[in-house]
Amino acid sequence: MNREYLSDVEVSCRGIDLIVNNDWDGCEKLFTQYKNNSPLTNYCYSFFSFMKAILTFEDHLLETAHKNIENTQKLCTESTKMFSSFKKAFKLSSNSNNKTPDIPKEKVLEDKFTKAIILADCKLYLAILTFVRQIASSYLTSGLLQIRTSWKSYAKIQRQLYGLYKQLEPNAEQIYGSDPNSSVLQLWMDENDESESDSKPNNSEEKSDDQMSEAINELSVSDDEVGAGMPLETVKRLLGAVSFGYGLFQICLSFMPPKVLKLIKVFGFEGDRSVALKAINFTSNSKDMRAPFADMILLWYSTQATPLFGLSEGDVLISNEDTKSILDKNLSKYQKSSLFYYFKGKYYRSLLKDLDTALSFYEQAAEYSNHIREIELISIYEIGWIYLTNLEYEKALSKFLIMHKDSKWSRSFSTYICAILSASMSNLNQANQYVKEALKIIAANTKKLNAIELFTQKRCEFLKKNPIKSKSVGQLFVIELLYLWVCLPYSTKENLQRMIKACDEINDKNLLVIKCLLEGSLHLSLQDQDFGEQCFNECLARGESEKFTFGKYALVCANLELGLISMNKSDLANAKSYLNKAQSGYKEYELEERIQTVVKSSQRRLKFKMDNEKKNNALKDKNDAEEQEKINKQNEIKNFYIS
Repeated sequence: MNREYLSDVEVSCRGIDLIVNNDWDGCEKLFTQYKNNSPLTNYCYSFFSFMKAILTFEDHLLETAHKNIENTQKLCTESTKMFSSFKKAFKLSSNSNNKTPDIPKEKVLEDKFTKAIILADCKLYLAILTFVRQIASSYLTSGLLQIRTSWKSYAKIQRQLYGLYKQLEPNAEQIYGSDPNSSVLQLWMDENDESESDSKPNNSEEKSDDQMSEAINELSVSDDEVGAGMPLETVKRLLGAVSFGYGLFQICLSFMPPKVLKLIKVFGFEGDRSVALKAINFTSNSKDMRAPFADMILLWYSTQATPLFGLSEGDVLISNEDTKSILDKNLSKYQKSSLFYYFKGKYYRSLLKDLDTALSFYEQAAEYSNHIREIELISIYEIGWIYLTNLEYEKALSKFLIMHKDSKWSRSFSTYICAILSASMSNLNQANQYVKEALKIIAANTKKLNAIELFTQKRCEFLKKNPIKSKSVGQLFVIELLYLWVCLPYSTKENLQRMIKACDEINDKNLLVIKCLLEGSLHLSLQDQDFGEQCFNECLARGESEKFTFGKYALVCANLELGLISMNKSDLANAKSYLNKAQSGYKEYELEERIQTVVKSSQRRLKFKMDNEKKNNALKDKNDAEEQEKINKQNEIKNFYIS
């Protein structure tokens, strides 16, 4: 039986379509069948294994993905050297026969760009695997430096392909959004240097790095070569391919907390959110295999990053209409895609604040992915948060128990949620058992704890020393989660009032500072700004007059909330003072990096308002001066005739 002929590009796009439409088995079969055809099809096979590994966090899958990606790199380097040797041999043979070889330059150039993009992707994926696996000794040599090498490749390839695209497409800037090269960052080292660390790798790594450097040099496209006559469609596809990595890179860096930004600037890059979204949007409209993933990044930015990090005026935003358009486009193509139904749930929850409809889409996403447990768990997690927001403790507990048993992602956090939910239903003994179990999970963890696990550890250690004795304490910690995970804006008036009543029952002096913060936020959600402001001020007064370490984040958030209230009142001087205090007035508190990212977004919004105020004042002064000058001239004319 003859096998259907598919080009490498067709294989890549068909396989990704199968993944997105939940046919993971079909995708694996397709990519396995074609993996030895070319560097591109081999890259697709490696990308599939990378996705499985990142979703499952299984050690053996992470190791397999790492090996597959290294094999793809090796295939690119070997095929590059073979092609180079072939060209030299062919040239010698041709010269002896006085014939000129007929090698299509556009095909050579397309092959070079394709491999160069694959190598850049591979470097990025290997760095991600290094961080996920938390190989401490490799953070610098194999982590940050691989990321930097990847970024340099993305930036150069993107610049060259965009330049070629402008030559072939008269409306390039309108289609892409603007000239991205105007915002391309100056790299710390020039393009020709080799990324070396102070700590030398071992001999095998050094040999591998030398081979990689040689391949990268072979694949490096000179500016003279760029005009080799590739057709417009090929250029658009390749530009779409590199724009995904280029844009994803910048969008991730743009959300880094200030402390991390200081470090990564040393390595020569920082994020530009506007450039990132334009690049990713171009990929989403291209015919490259990465197009559906580009749409997922745009949906994540709109439905998750925007509310979680408090993005508003002064930030780059995606409208509700554009978000819906992206969803409609993809769900018409991928009618069984659990991932796009998941994002549709996010859209209804975060942007439309319709929890009932959001719940139905999350359930649909879970149903379509019931044979892909890891994706199903993502939807179950969101369903749990819907019930949590609605204060339906029993239903929420049933979902987080599934996460506690089956999920490999922050099991201690899910166990902690089970504890406070049990306490909220007056199952105090069970709650205290879950607290002990969460601490055991943390103690058994051999890897570095992430921010959420550290938050869980601090809560559980407090509850171990101070066992839960009333359901109101469990409810307070539920409200705390809803505040920190930005769920209060989606709560009903009735539920907000229930939460205030639960806070009123708290009299433990260790919890009063957190209680004041949460009461302030609850009253603010009920449009009672004056009482909310009083609560935030009480939070600061209590916290700054007493020495305490538990819930220290509350002081940062109280300053942040007061800064936002002052900003809404157009009291920009006070807003600046509060936000500056939130930024630098406190150290070593829970979820510091996440909270600082929100503070940074608020400061950007304040700067936008202050700049507008300056412009308006300058314009007003100019208009007043012109009006005064007009009056003076009229008076001069009047005085002339009178005299």
